[in-house]
Amino acid sequence: MKHSKCLLAACLAMACADAAVFHVKPGESVSDAVAQARKAGGGTNEIVVAPGHYYFKQTLELDDRDSGLVIRAEKPGKSVFCGGTRLTGWRPDGDGLWAVDLPEVKEGKLDFRVLVVNGRLAERASWPGGTNTLENLGEWKVRLLPALAGQWERPPTNEELTTMPYRREDLPPGFDAANAEVRCYHMWSDSLLRVASNDVERAVLHFAYPAAWPAGGCGKRKYVVYNIREGMKEPGQWYLDRTAGKVVYWPLEGEDVKKLDVVVPRLATILKAAPRKRGAWVERISIKGISFQATTPPYGRSGFGAREVPAAVDLRRTKNCAFSELEIKNVGGIGVSLRDFDSSRFTDSLCEDTGACAATFSGKDGEISGCRFLRTGHLFKSACGITIGGSRILLRRNEIADVPYSGVIMGGSDHLLEENLVRRVMRVLHDGAALYGNIFRCTLRGNVVRDVVERGKGFGASAYYIDEGGTDNIVERNVAEGVPMPVHNHITRNTRVVDNVFITDGDMTISFASSIAGVFERNTLVVGGALRTRSPNSVHWKDNRVFKPRKPSDPAAGYYIGDGTPDNPREKPQGALVSVAITNGVAPVFDGELKGGEWPGLWRALNRDADRRVMGGAPAYVRVAHDGENLYIVVQVTSFRIASLSNGHEWGRDDGVQIDLGPVVLRGFIDGTTTCSDADLGAKISSWAGLAKKNRGMGKLQLYAFRIPRAAVAAWADDKGHIPFNARAFASEHKETRYFEAPEGCSTAGSLYGIIESPSRNGRAEKTNKEKTK
Repeated sequence: MKHSKCLLAACLAMACADAAVFHVKPGESVSDAVAQARKAGGGTNEIVVAPGHYYFKQTLELDDRDSGLVIRAEKPGKSVFCGGTRLTGWRPDGDGLWAVDLPEVKEGKLDFRVLVVNGRLAERASWPGGTNTLENLGEWKVRLLPALAGQWERPPTNEELTTMPYRREDLPPGFDAANAEVRCYHMWSDSLLRVASNDVERAVLHFAYPAAWPAGGCGKRKYVVYNIREGMKEPGQWYLDRTAGKVVYWPLEGEDVKKLDVVVPRLATILKAAPRKRGAWVERISIKGISFQATTPPYGRSGFGAREVPAAVDLRRTKNCAFSELEIKNVGGIGVSLRDFDSSRFTDSLCEDTGACAATFSGKDGEISGCRFLRTGHLFKSACGITIGGSRILLRRNEIADVPYSGVIMGGSDHLLEENLVRRVMRVLHDGAALYGNIFRCTLRGNVVRDVVERGKGFGASAYYIDEGGTDNIVERNVAEGVPMPVHNHITRNTRVVDNVFITDGDMTISFASSIAGVFERNTLVVGGALRTRSPNSVHWKDNRVFKPRKPSDPAAGYYIGDGTPDNPREKPQGALVSVAITNGVAPVFDGELKGGEWPGLWRALNRDADRRVMGGAPAYVRVAHDGENLYIVVQVTSFRIASLSNGHEWGRDDGVQIDLGPVVLRGFIDGTTTCSDADLGAKISSWAGLAKKNRGMGKLQLYAFRIPRAAVAAWADDKGHIPFNARAFASEHKETRYFEAPEGCSTAGSLYGIIESPSRNGRAEKTNKEKTK
């Protein structure tokens, strides 16, 4: 039904000195009602929306002038706000398909990725069809780093992010690049990319904007092509023919084309609330019982968790506001985005069938409760269920289900996630969980997670996963059923996992990888297969009970009970650190940056404590290289909290690194100071120390580099060209030292041996080592 062009026909049903009530019916403008409420002034004005569909050509915008306004459905769920228009005029298009001509599409004035047919998101045409995928020929062998360190050892170029080589036989004859979109699947993200052109001669697709990852990153090459006629494989599918200017649909069995209720989305956002001035708030707004449907997102990256696309309902800087009994479905982007709020609530609502994540919440002192977030990621397979960030958010008694990536992505501090049900998540991508995040002082209590397993080869899937830098969190009284890795901690500190119940029919892994001071206490584990523990020295294991089935040969039925305490052996020595020649002939530049190719060779972790056990915490790495004239040593240390660095040059108090090289000690400090215990040698050494000039990721990189003339250290070498070597890094925040190798039991002066031979002296060793670094 079209908007009325006349003055709002809503009537003033009740008026008093402080409030007014306006009624809106289909065919009338909700925007006009908002304008009338502003004119009425006063206190709590109310707009009551009658049942029916309201088709928006422009986003409904609220601001601080609307503080105190109530917008509610007369009958909850029956007042539908649509971000598009109805589509009529179907004609046969051959092969059982039907089409509607859209001149705006051919003229480039209209584009959309979503079609709502009879109240459902219709499936887009895809090639090769069904659940089948293709493999591209991308090669990206740059080393993956922790996210806090910037993800890649060197950033990909724009060309690497906008091209994809393919097998010629994989694309159908007559492939139309003007219509095609490609979804590239990565490890924990995906890229939905508009094709700009097809280089047929080279068999390379060029994209209109950069992908999240280069093709082939981490060995991931899977892709699918969308929106081409050849992808119309079964009834219920559609595609947008931009070349011909028409939308094409294949009706389901029993559907009468003349009676189809089809909505073409034109907006990315239906409702937006934001103050007019920076620092102001939209206060005391209440929206209740409205249904929002049919939006389409713009082209571009969707971001981690598919949380960086527009939302159908976009609410910013709201204070003391309440949003309840909403229904948000069949939208191409995020369902609802409630950001930068203060003391606002989102309750008893439904978000389902979204192109991106269902909802994103960030602010302080908020509540999300009694909601259902279902079937996300129709367009972006990196979609999570919901995200939360900020501080002191209560997430209670919600259901999250059928999600391609993580159920909940968390950030911030002091949240309480309690009594939520999360099931059937991690259906497509890897390295995520039902509840996942980089969080501080948060409590996960009384939640139930079911049916989360890794699909295909990747970095795993978990129930409760606290990632890089997470500190002082509690995971208590939760349940995980059918999850082979119920708890995973990665580079965390002081995580307490207590009084939980974890059940799986097969093997189970309890992971505290690269973590420090974890506690795993009074948990009940029912394990059908083997029980494994990652980084056992990272966790204190106490008073747990493990139920395991007896062997089939055992005449006694049932389970036996044990405590499952893992062994905590010392690590073997890491062995010699082998330097490599600079194969590109270019010496490293001491400018506070690590550029691709400047520092060849293998990074080796500084991850041992004084007892030769693997430490957790923020990673530190060392690399050694030489070019026949100079020896190069570089150490990079990641800091989670830049404000906690001790900026001085006293070893054991201030952040820095130490290199034990033969009889000499080299030191670098975060304040830029470098020292050498041999003054004569120190005068010949070039060095750089401090924060890396170009920092990427969630953490900050400290960088320490030394260039030492080989002739100056030749006297320390034995007849095989070996010299004593060790490296260590000191972090002031927790007064911890980590080593390449523990001092105890090591060779001369507590060091291992490093090889520093030139290519001319030992060509075979150099060649072998260079091959390892390729």
